Amino acid sequence: MIIQALNQLYHRYTNDADIEIPRDGFSIQPIAFEIILEIDGSLHAIQPTSSEKSPKRFTVLGDTKPSGAGINPCFLWDNPVYLLGVKVDDPKPDRTSMCFEAFRDTHQLVQKEIDSPEFSAVCKFLNVWKPSPGFIAELPQEIVDAIQNSLNGNGFFRIRNSFSYVHQAEAVVKWWASRPDKKKWWEVPKTKVALSLGQCSVTGETNVPIARLHEPKIKGVRGTNMAGASVVSFNETAYNSYGLEQSRNASISEPAAFAYCNALNRLLSREAGRKIQAGDTTLVYWSEKPTLMEDSFAAFLATTSDDADEPVISEVQSQSNLDKLEPEHQNPSESLSKNDAIGSTLKKIIAGQYANELGDPDTKFFLLGLSPNAGRISVRSWSVESLGRLVQNIGQHYCDFSIVHSPREPDFPSIKSILKQTVRDSKDIPDLLVGALFRSVIHGYPYPMALFAAVVRRILADREINGIRAGLLKATLNRNSRSSSSPLQKEILMNLEADRPETAYQLGRLFASLERNQRDALGERLNSTIKDRYYGSASSTPGIIFPRLIRLSQHHLANLEGGHRIHAEKRMQEIMARITEFPRHLSLPDQGLFAIGYYHQVQDFFTKKDTSSGHTVVVPPDSN
Repeated sequence: MIIQALNQLYHRYTNDADIEIPRDGFSIQPIAFEIILEIDGSLHAIQPTSSEKSPKRFTVLGDTKPSGAGINPCFLWDNPVYLLGVKVDDPKPDRTSMCFEAFRDTHQLVQKEIDSPEFSAVCKFLNVWKPSPGFIAELPQEIVDAIQNSLNGNGFFRIRNSFSYVHQAEAVVKWWASRPDKKKWWEVPKTKVALSLGQCSVTGETNVPIARLHEPKIKGVRGTNMAGASVVSFNETAYNSYGLEQSRNASISEPAAFAYCNALNRLLSREAGRKIQAGDTTLVYWSEKPTLMEDSFAAFLATTSDDADEPVISEVQSQSNLDKLEPEHQNPSESLSKNDAIGSTLKKIIAGQYANELGDPDTKFFLLGLSPNAGRISVRSWSVESLGRLVQNIGQHYCDFSIVHSPREPDFPSIKSILKQTVRDSKDIPDLLVGALFRSVIHGYPYPMALFAAVVRRILADREINGIRAGLLKATLNRNSRSSSSPLQKEILMNLEADRPETAYQLGRLFASLERNQRDALGERLNSTIKDRYYGSASSTPGIIFPRLIRLSQHHLANLEGGHRIHAEKRMQEIMARITEFPRHLSLPDQGLFAIGYYHQVQDFFTKKDTSSGHTVVVPPDSN
């Protein structure tokens, strides 16, 4: 199913003129410089292909250069060791000479077969080029400087005044297409006697050559070898069956293997923008046909402006699990500009409306999670959701997290901002926690209790309850209640619920009221509140600490004047009437309810009621 979906994606890409993806016998490589020749083979110039720091990518003939110590010349492109026979601070000059000679000799071997003046010019250049130190010193200074500046990256050839490259010449491409073995393209074609024919398990075609190796290698999965790794491979005889060797056991045709590998490499590339790092899992995603959701999916998981303001850290530089969640192709300023549009769409989804602009809700949406496993790639997760179901799950996530909050806090907290609330330093976030939260958002699973426990611990440590922390506690308890793993008597709402039946919730309200009494009574004389000193014990062992806090509060009430004292006493009486006992101990879910009750009550204290229009309107507190 996975390979079949990737195979279909490859053919979708090949029919899209805006997407550059290799055809059979070609690959896309980073090319840093071009060697410009005269038609007689003399060197005109060596110049970079781009003014940017990173090299441009071009379609070239042949696959990615194989790794290892062997000498493997590419066809009409390669690195400077092969093209020019030069290397900075060369520890093995003899090997460098052998690489250049192999590149020169293999091209001259096929010169007679290729009727192309452009290719002949390359062969003439290689024949007269002598990469000795004395030879290079005799060249014009601008050529010497160009060589020194081109010693990193790959290069290829172009004839001066030509708008195409030598490897794009019609005769060259036609000859290349005729080669049965494009790995050792310089050898005389051999009779096909060792082909393994069978039925392809992906396309269903019969009597087709079954791939011995699935190439090109997959690159872009964090933790794998820089040269790439394989999703399908067999390297031990114990894994073979019916006399088949290596990947022929998988019964996938050569065209299908080439297609799915290139489609997956395209998804993993920065240019595609279809990759998110969730902990140690690299997630790629796509839809069966082009949709707006396919382009916006990553942005829906990072919608707050605080993410946009921070620099996007590249995959190589990032040491934080939080940064791994950021879509690597997204520019911070672009994220900020899209924020309003994404927020409007999410509000529509949360209201129960489907955003038709995202695509046909019946369209299949694929999510593939990959992780490194020695020299291979393991499939960590695979899911196929309808677009409508996926949008519904994301909307439900933000709906579950919705809670009354300060205007300075986001309406739609990103995964990154959620995870920031669980630890003191973002580097301490476990990979498993990141991945578990991500799956909860995408698939609608209950939120991990480990995440819930981490937030409760942070509240106990720093005694801070903000909108995101309270929203996470609310969302986790509500989802667990729906799954019947820990049922509530009713779902927790966004705002204060004065009649809520749980004792833990009312204890949180009572604690907030006791703290308010202390603040009103002592004012500027207050150095620390009861929250700073007693929150931990009040939320875990209320039976021990609350009687002492209530006695202490009588002194605070005595310092209040007139109506303020009466109002505070009525508020405490209303809360106390709903508490039948002070439990000796609160469980972890009850500690979360305590925090929510405290947060709701505090938010209610700082919410203004405007009754001038004849009805009550809740006005958010001043952000100042």
